[in-house]
Amino acid sequence: MDYMEGTDFKGQIQLYPKDDDFFKAYNYPSGFEIRYEVKTEFEVSKELKKLLEGYNSSKYKFTRYTVGTNTPGFISVFIPYYTENGDFDKDGVLDKNDKCPKIRGPVSNGGCPYSADDWDGDGIPNDEDRCPEERGTKINNGCFKPISIVQSEDDSLKVTKVRGFDDDLDGVVNNDDDCPNEAGPSENNGCPWPDKDGDSVLDKDDKCPDVAGTLANNGCPTVTVEVLKQLNDYAKTILFDTGKSSIKAESTGVMVDIIKILGEYSTARFSVEGHTDSQGNSKENYVLSEKRANAVRDYLIDQGIDENRLIAVGHGDSEPIATNNTRAGRKKNRRIEINLIK
Repeated sequence: MDYMEGTDFKGQIQLYPKDDDFFKAYNYPSGFEIRYEVKTEFEVSKELKKLLEGYNSSKYKFTRYTVGTNTPGFISVFIPYYTENGDFDKDGVLDKNDKCPKIRGPVSNGGCPYSADDWDGDGIPNDEDRCPEERGTKINNGCFKPISIVQSEDDSLKVTKVRGFDDDLDGVVNNDDDCPNEAGPSENNGCPWPDKDGDSVLDKDDKCPDVAGTLANNGCPTVTVEVLKQLNDYAKTILFDTGKSSIKAESTGVMVDIIKILGEYSTARFSVEGHTDSQGNSKENYVLSEKRANAVRDYLIDQGIDENRLIAVGHGDSEPIATNNTRAGRKKNRRIEINLIK
């Protein structure tokens, strides 16, 4: 080619494709080489300036040139060009609008870096910025969003903890996060609080972490009317030696059943209450009922029930549930009750 369309220039011009070694080395998409017979660089520059000012085309955009003396007897001028709808530096700004088409830069700055040391202007130097062309945060090492670094280890995927990144966005950086892919509070080292029994009461707040309960009862199961009825169905069958507070051996089985229920409601408190029939002296009946209540309480404590959960109360013959005029009625009145302390 010996001329450039739209100019008065006449001379030796060579068009280089984008995969030419020279332009690949300079990371240019393509360009022209203009060879002048030996002249001073000043003369070449004057002609070149006039040439580029006179060349008016929407197809190409010339932004810089390089003067070289690689060919004996000639001064070569290399001129890269950029296409109208191209984005050579892949920064999202078309070459025709890019003030720095060869160097990536943010759209907010016309495609040019904000500074040589901080291209994206986020206050994080390029050598510390994992995303130097995207404004980001310091906690994410200069990236807007966290980046997970995943490496293969023994044919499985493993997330590598990276200082400054916070993949789960819980405010605990990966290096300090025991659960970097699952959000959790800093008080638990970035892991969610567990809820072993699945009752929606976190273990840290759950007084019964191994047994499902209710929020109203601090994560412990609530003692229902049905449970109390079952307890008392067992309690009323506890047998004592006549006129004494010693529990008969045949009551061992029912005591085991009572212990099992109390164990399921480990934070609930109960009163063990003794009752007698009206036979004999009322004062003596009161003492006997209190002793029997304490005998049951002591047995339960010996079998592992927390003593602070139990109190013993004697009522004597003051609260009959049946007539004392019949043997059957008196049998019903001689009893142990177990009631919930609210």
